[in-house]
Amino acid sequence: PVDILGDWAEAAAASPAADLTPSAPPFKLEAFGAKPMRVDDKEQIPVYASAQGGPDGTLLTYDPIEYVDRPEPLFGVRGAFAMYVVNDSMEPKYSQGALLLVHPTRPVRRGDFVLIVKRSVGDEHSALVKQLVRIGEEELVLRQFNPPDEFEIPRENVLGIHLVVGSFESR
Repeated sequence: PVDILGDWAEAAAASPAADLTPSAPPFKLEAFGAKPMRVDDKEQIPVYASAQGGPDGTLLTYDPIEYVDRPEPLFGVRGAFAMYVVNDSMEPKYSQGALLLVHPTRPVRRGDFVLIVKRSVGDEHSALVKQLVRIGEEELVLRQFNPPDEFEIPRENVLGIHLVVGSFESR
């Protein structure tokens, strides 16, 4: 077997627990020319229109309807935003009026709850919130809960897929 801990295990066994707390890294990122990305955690995030749970979606506008305080799951996330749910097709997970917290760049996986931005009529876009079943070569397969259903959206109609990292219930 390979000892992946090396001499650290022996040193840890001989040291009191207080000495095992993480310390600062031995170098600074700036020394390598890296500039850390910083987003003000106190900054507010925009709330855009609404995300419908049904298969057609709600027409989307890119003008914020309000701003809310940045919640902890979106600290440090550039482009973070929120949307309201406007129907009950994702109940009991998301009720009508719930505020969805959306991470615009984190990769999505099967089983994740996602906000899909899709091409609608003409230049208009629509948004819907669903559970991702799978991403195929030519389609996204999505699930809704109320009524229970799985359906496909052609990938050519999908403009964006964003991870829902949390929600706040209304009232």
